Amino acid sequence: MLVPVVRALRCAYPDLRITIFTKAAFRPFFSEIEGVDYIFAKRGRVGRLWRLAREMKQRGFDAVADLHDSGMTKVLRLLLSIAGAAVSVIERDREGMRRLTRRTRKHLEPLVPETEVCRKAIAALGFEFELPAHLYRHTRTLPPKVVTAAGIKQRGAIRTTQRQNISDSAGRQAYRNS
Repeated sequence: MLVPVVRALRCAYPDLRITIFTKAAFRPFFSEIEGVDYIFAKRGRVGRLWRLAREMKQRGFDAVADLHDSGMTKVLRLLLSIAGAAVSVIERDREGMRRLTRRTRKHLEPLVPETEVCRKAIAALGFEFELPAHLYRHTRTLPPKVVTAAGIKQRGAIRTTQRQNISDSAGRQAYRNS
């Protein structure tokens, strides 16, 4: 879900230098977005992460958004914040996910879309931008058969936030071509 976020960030800030720290296998996902650099992840110890943090600082990284929040990125985030870089981390609704997926007493309340969670983490660094409206679903209700078969109570429609910033076809086309 990071590709549309990076694409929208690129549209909002065309001169911004964006580097993605990921595994080499995920590079094709970002190949359509121009001007994106890569650092490929290798599993390792803290020493390797220390060298990586030093290299990132030498390359001029002044802001880092941790959109994974794993053990390795937590250590890297700490090292970069000590080195003086602005750091932001994704805030996943883990408790909401547990309530939604537990066996009994499910709460059918919509979670914040992953694209919006990533956007908020990047916006915390001072890069405000909007995501296109077509990334968000419209209001839906579960069919009665599903509700009765699952033995759950539905508390209204399941919906997510709808955005209206790019609603016309020309805006969507500009977003796709960027």
